[in-house]
Amino acid sequence: MILNYIFALIIGVLLGNFASTVLFRLPRKIPIHGYNPKLGKVPHCSTCGHTLKFYEYLPVLSWVSTRGRCNYCDVKINFEYTILEVSISILAFILYFLTSGFSEKYILLLFSGAGLILSYFLIDKVKTDADKTLFMVGILGSIFRTLNEATIFGWLTSFLFAYFIYAFITSKLDGKKVAEYYSLRFILLSGVWLNIPYLLAYLLVLFLLNVIKEISQRKKDIFLIALLYIFIIVVEYK
Repeated sequence: MILNYIFALIIGVLLGNFASTVLFRLPRKIPIHGYNPKLGKVPHCSTCGHTLKFYEYLPVLSWVSTRGRCNYCDVKINFEYTILEVSISILAFILYFLTSGFSEKYILLLFSGAGLILSYFLIDKVKTDADKTLFMVGILGSIFRTLNEATIFGWLTSFLFAYFIYAFITSKLDGKKVAEYYSLRFILLSGVWLNIPYLLAYLLVLFLLNVIKEISQRKKDIFLIALLYIFIIVVEYK
């Protein structure tokens, strides 16, 4: 049993490391499917370009081995990569406790959670890249609900309901406002994952948050991402 939890943690660490690779490469237009000598180079410091030793880019442990700074130019390493890796590792551990096994649900929930966390970090970099991540999470949601409900009509109905709400709201806003309120995209995503009662509760929170000007958009985004995932877990294990 303990070995299973350790294995779940290792899976989370590896997935988190891949997510941090995506976070680094995607905004820089570097292919994420391996090493291409024409477009990139072996693991290196993004500031001084020095090639890294294996222990300097190990998932999570690399931050400890380098003390959070490059061993060659002493530039501080962006801590968001470590936060991303640790968050996904913890998520993998907790999900194993909830699902009690490495099932299809575990895989779908883990990859979806990792995608949501990754999208948060991508929003402030390149929003189109965050959109790609959210689209992937939406696809996983349709698969998850189809497996759970043995029909496509559940998620399709709630998605269409959410789409009409999204279309109505965006029709009342100009393009600049739609881009400003990035959280509007969560309407469509929640429509795939949540049944209509939970969807309405989520949308109510979303609209209330967007009305409150005192809260920064970044804080709103992280709260809405976390709330969506909490709702997904609650619906599954209520």
